[in-house]
Amino acid sequence: MNMKEIDYSKNIQLHIKVQNKPKEWRLGQAYFNYAEELYPEETNRLRGTKYDCFYNDEKIPEFLEKLNEKLLEFDGFSITNVRHQYMNTIEFEGKIFSVNGKTDDQFINEKIINLRKMRDDYQTEINKVSGDLKNLQDKRDSIQKEIDEEFLRQEHAYDLVGKYIQCDNEIYFVTGVERLFDGIKILCNWYCNPKDKLFYANSGDEALKIISFENLNAILSGNDENFKFISREKALEIINQVIKEKQ
Repeated sequence: MNMKEIDYSKNIQLHIKVQNKPKEWRLGQAYFNYAEELYPEETNRLRGTKYDCFYNDEKIPEFLEKLNEKLLEFDGFSITNVRHQYMNTIEFEGKIFSVNGKTDDQFINEKIINLRKMRDDYQTEINKVSGDLKNLQDKRDSIQKEIDEEFLRQEHAYDLVGKYIQCDNEIYFVTGVERLFDGIKILCNWYCNPKDKLFYANSGDEALKIISFENLNAILSGNDENFKFISREKALEIINQVIKEKQ
């Protein structure tokens, strides 16, 4: 049995082809396509496996390592003990690489130097734009919060905070309000439903009720018996009655 011969000129060709790949190709796509062109049988045995780098650039080192294993197989058995003597190794993102004993500086020319500089400049710009985008998003969210709060002030929804209100058959002590598109959401740490003999208490603020702008206006105007402010004394009287009836 003779070990399969590797045409190392093809390995060098592979890296050179990738360096001159079409702009629209991703790096992993280029390595897989050109490897298939040079080593169709071995490359297609990696297609669809966890080593396939076509859709994932991060798998390129694994793909190249596994491809060399396939090239060093004889009669279906991988000679892993001699694999590293023949295997090409490479690192990406501008780091030093070696191919069949030849180092980075033997392949680099002025074009590669300029391309690497362009790539690094674009990455710097991407990082800057990403930071600017985050700042803009934070500023936008802050302005939206001010808008919502101003709407609440204009709608007098903040007048509910710290008050006892009746909404239909339920009694709430309002601890906060939030504006919604079609109404407000009240926050409270307890509410009571005398009709169902239900009393609920929570240690923290919890949104328990959404009130339409129409019902908000009714509470603020005092013209609706079902939506109104009630006194603390009246609210506690109702709560005590519900608790008593539950015992």
